[in-house]
Amino acid sequence: MALNATLQLHHKCYALCPVRLPRNLPAQPSYAGRGEEEPYAVVEVAGHQIVAQPNRLYTVAHLRVAPGTELRLPRVLLLRRETEVLTGRPYVWGRWVGVRVVEHVDGPEIMVTKFKRKKHYLRRKVHVQRYTRILVTDIEGEGELEEEGAGDLSGADQDGAEDRTAGGGPPGPPVPRLPPLVFPVLPTEELDRRLSVAKAWLDGKPLLPMTQAAMKKLREEHEAEAAA
Repeated sequence: MALNATLQLHHKCYALCPVRLPRNLPAQPSYAGRGEEEPYAVVEVAGHQIVAQPNRLYTVAHLRVAPGTELRLPRVLLLRRETEVLTGRPYVWGRWVGVRVVEHVDGPEIMVTKFKRKKHYLRRKVHVQRYTRILVTDIEGEGELEEEGAGDLSGADQDGAEDRTAGGGPPGPPVPRLPPLVFPVLPTEELDRRLSVAKAWLDGKPLLPMTQAAMKKLREEHEAEAAA
């Protein structure tokens, strides 16, 4: 039960699961107005994490696929449904997020200057980073995928599309296929109350044992509520 309460705090504080975005990435949609009943998923795409919701546009790193292609993103880290939250270890196996590639866009122009003093060396180059805009169509897909990354590449941007994994060394260790952790969804008022209790009790204590102390405090509170 302590782990349950801790991950509920993790669900409330997105700082514990940061959404990393590429440098100079255009502005993403705001999540401040998201309703409590709206489902969403934290999914990894192109090496970065996004908080995906249905029927929303997102700008991610460039994907070498043609516009209009339907993709399935299998690396779901967290899936929030109406009554429960699925937390992957590290991924929620058997779930995927369906997206459609809308268009490829260019980022801002970046001037790169290389200069060596006393060597008569000065080079200037303009770099434009490419991005891909995707539309989330489904976040509760079920079923195992045959092969990750499989899809139609016809009409795609083939610039630099060579196989970057060939000759890149031995593959890493396999990812453990552990079942996800399932937790009930708590109202915002209950999450705020638990946060205030934990912060008030942990005020002034060292940062290192904060997690263990919070787990102990919330476990005692849960046992007291269950006994009542």
